[in-house]
Amino acid sequence: MTRERIIVARQWAQYRGGLSAYRDDSKYFFGAPELSPEYTVEETETIGEGNEFTLGRVLDEMLTVDYTGVTEFPIPVLMFLGRHDYTTPAQPPAEWIAAVEAPYKQAVWFEHSAHLAPWEEPGKFLVSLLTYVRPLAD
Repeated sequence: MTRERIIVARQWAQYRGGLSAYRDDSKYFFGAPELSPEYTVEETETIGEGNEFTLGRVLDEMLTVDYTGVTEFPIPVLMFLGRHDYTTPAQPPAEWIAAVEAPYKQAVWFEHSAHLAPWEEPGKFLVSLLTYVRPLAD
């Protein structure tokens, strides 16, 4: 697995509905920084470059991580999973969280989302944070 292959695979997902459910593209997401007063035009143009730069720096280490043999986890585990996510397929982590022993665990499925659940189902995302995450922080 190389950085270039991951970029190609993610481009296919982005333009074939695996990043955003029920859409042909994800322009609404990638164009959103242009609406923010927090970013300059120059900064919005470098977001993609920053993502590629970061991937190039962390990919080798990421590829060595394998949780399939981990059967116990000492802290709470929560996963928010998009049912239509083909950028980061949700089924393997769903199977892992079902099998792992942890003091608290919860998989929350976003049935109408792909990879961008906070943008695709913002109401459910907020309610899920309040329901599942906030009690752990109190």
